[in-house]
Amino acid sequence: MARIIFAYRPVRTKGRENLPAGAAVLCPNHRAALDPVYLARAVGRRRSIAFLGKSEVMNGRFLTWFFKSLGVVPIRRGANDIGAMKGSLAVLKSGGYLGVFPQGTRVATEEDTDAKAGAALLAARTSAPMVPVYIDGSDKPFGVVRVTFGKPIPVSAMDRRSDSGDGYRLVAQRLMEEIRLLKGKAV
Repeated sequence: MARIIFAYRPVRTKGRENLPAGAAVLCPNHRAALDPVYLARAVGRRRSIAFLGKSEVMNGRFLTWFFKSLGVVPIRRGANDIGAMKGSLAVLKSGGYLGVFPQGTRVATEEDTDAKAGAALLAARTSAPMVPVYIDGSDKPFGVVRVTFGKPIPVSAMDRRSDSGDGYRLVAQRLMEEIRLLKGKAV
């Protein structure tokens, strides 16, 4: 299936050298349902990536099994989901990559949307850097998808007030600014 997708939708990558060797929270913009597939392709075969994904798509045994086999950590949106937090922390503490869409949902336009604080919270709890990522072209039916990785944002560079919800939101907004800046640097 992946070969078919990538035959018609090649992925061009820029900034892969910005990916840390250890754990990281990869934070892309989110325009299309296949963004996780394009991001995984851009990361490459040497590293796997788990994703936070809305639990609503896991209807029934087969879909639950399917998404969990792909490394999806289900999250109940709009709730304090302890299971999602534990699953995400486990991925990062084992040195893995965790894909978190900071906006929390697909956003079809370049409009300014507020980022959720989850990525900043996970980065702070694990000392894993956040890596801003810009995905371009995934919302179009044909053509090349471009994935640009920005420089990691280390926890030490985070706002000192990030021990609170407001602090995490400030860090999340800074992250969104970094993602928007990558738009001009796309492949």
